[in-house]
Amino acid sequence: MAHRVALAWLLRPLLMLATALALAAAAVGTASAVTVDRQARVVGGSFAAATDWPFLAALVTPGSGRPHERQFCGASVIAPQWILTAAHCVVDSANAALAPAQVAVLTGTMTLAGGSGVETPVVEVVIAPGYPFDPDAALLRLRDPVAALPIALARPSQPELWAAGSRVTVAGWGDTGDGAGVFPLEARQVGVTLLSDAKCRAAIGADLAPKHEICAGLPAGKADACQGDSGGPLVARPAGVPVLVGVVSWGYGCARPGTPGVYARVSALSGWVTQVMGAAPAEVALPPPVIRVRARRAVARRGARVDLEYVLTGRARRSSEYVAILDGRGRIVAEYDTAEAPFRSGRDVFYVRWRVPRRPPASLYFCVAAAAPGHDVGDPGCAAIVVR
Repeated sequence: MAHRVALAWLLRPLLMLATALALAAAAVGTASAVTVDRQARVVGGSFAAATDWPFLAALVTPGSGRPHERQFCGASVIAPQWILTAAHCVVDSANAALAPAQVAVLTGTMTLAGGSGVETPVVEVVIAPGYPFDPDAALLRLRDPVAALPIALARPSQPELWAAGSRVTVAGWGDTGDGAGVFPLEARQVGVTLLSDAKCRAAIGADLAPKHEICAGLPAGKADACQGDSGGPLVARPAGVPVLVGVVSWGYGCARPGTPGVYARVSALSGWVTQVMGAAPAEVALPPPVIRVRARRAVARRGARVDLEYVLTGRARRSSEYVAILDGRGRIVAEYDTAEAPFRSGRDVFYVRWRVPRRPPASLYFCVAAAAPGHDVGDPGCAAIVVR
């Protein structure tokens, strides 16, 4: 159990928070990818809906055949004239950038059957500095703006987007099995789980570059990007809003047990992307971290000190709490503001120590509301204090 040093808030305006706590007190009284040949299709999953993937793009070899016959990688629209993909998709055998005339981009469609979507020529291919080592990323500038809705990029200041254990989704037109050679006409998507750097390195080995790469997969395999998906999007959806967190890069086979796919870490690319584009890519403001509070019933004696325990659950890394002790009418008897402190495990028990008056009110409750740094407090949790 962790103890948080309590500091009295004398003369603090209670405003709406006090009202919320009082109401709560009254109520108490009554959760690989790839080789360079026909690069890394999604294994497992289901067909991708256009409404969920308006930014999904396909790299195709310019020509007159069906897109299905010419597609070789995936990509994401990040601005009307800019596409983000994997570097290994657009380099030659000497790791030099392909000539723009060798690549076209298909947007605005989930099918490669032909007859839908817009195929746009590329006028510039920019390989990320450091390749062929890291990062595995490239930007393509299009001749004309496209109507496809760009996806926002994860920023370095948004680590919650790639927290280990988070569920993310990858999409593309890649092989539907490890070496199966089955490439569907319709884009597919599959959900995978992000791994910590330590677990990823244990699975992948020393080839992993955590500064530039993240891993995602399932322990049993069965879900992954595969040949044909390279360069495609790995997407988080906080509050339902898509944010690009990874670019399909490489892996050992596809969807093998204990072998996650490896993705270029998008948050590490934001500075380079801004420099090349001459403008910052689309961003989204994330909703505040949710911290839930559950207060525990306390038993105390008159005039004695009592530890008022509460449990915090959520993904915030740090938090502070406002604790109010109320009588049966919702009037504040005492209040405390805890010092901001680490919130490590995602489920921690804390307490504040309070001395019970020798003549306490007939009914007592304590309520706790928590806040992540820079955010307002959330809904309070309340419990009774039984005085014997």
